[in-house]
Amino acid sequence: HANAKMFLAGTNDFIGTIDFYEEEEAWGVVITGFVNRLRPMATLVSLLLHYI
Repeated sequence: HANAKMFLAGTNDFIGTIDFYEEEEAWGVVITGFVNRLRPMATLVSLLLHYI
């Protein structure tokens, strides 16, 4: 879980999800936020690798 926390550490979404970690819905929120961040990141990385 450390990697996910580090990945989201610089985002407001991570700050908003800290308070919900003890709730059952927390994982849904964290995973959704992670995926929403990961998709554009993966697209950006693939574009960069394509042009390198």
